[in-house]
Amino acid sequence: MISRELAKNNICIISGLALGIDTVAHISSVHEKGKTIAVLAGGLNQVYPKENIELFNEIINCGGCIISEHKDDDYIMKKYFLDRNRIISGMSDAIIVSECKKRSGSISTANNAFKQNKKVYYFNYETNYSVEEGRKILVKKGAIEIIKSK
Repeated sequence: MISRELAKNNICIISGLALGIDTVAHISSVHEKGKTIAVLAGGLNQVYPKENIELFNEIINCGGCIISEHKDDDYIMKKYFLDRNRIISGMSDAIIVSECKKRSGSISTANNAFKQNKKVYYFNYETNYSVEEGRKILVKKGAIEIIKSK
């Protein structure tokens, strides 16, 4: 819902093409004819996850952008995901975290945004303990609640 509204209001969605909320955000933007940028953790010829190859192509065909700081054929390495998160936060005006564990890519992206003096927003809803720990970290650092639901 939020991704659709952002896209309708000409706000670019920048995410990492990962399964889950990244996929939903990119699809929502594409379907609303919005702007979206997918930042890859490997080269442009190493689409990850493979399940999103169709979305990768759809983003390009709809005028979106796929970027990587790596050579086209560079394979994905664990550390590249942290680099990708830094790029996502660096390109963004603000970060929206749907949920995060204490140690997660979402926390990494949010931490980069805090260091870059950018706003971080989070959803507040009942969930499991591991996600609650991540949300507490965000709140301590100054994240802003955008939705509270049951």
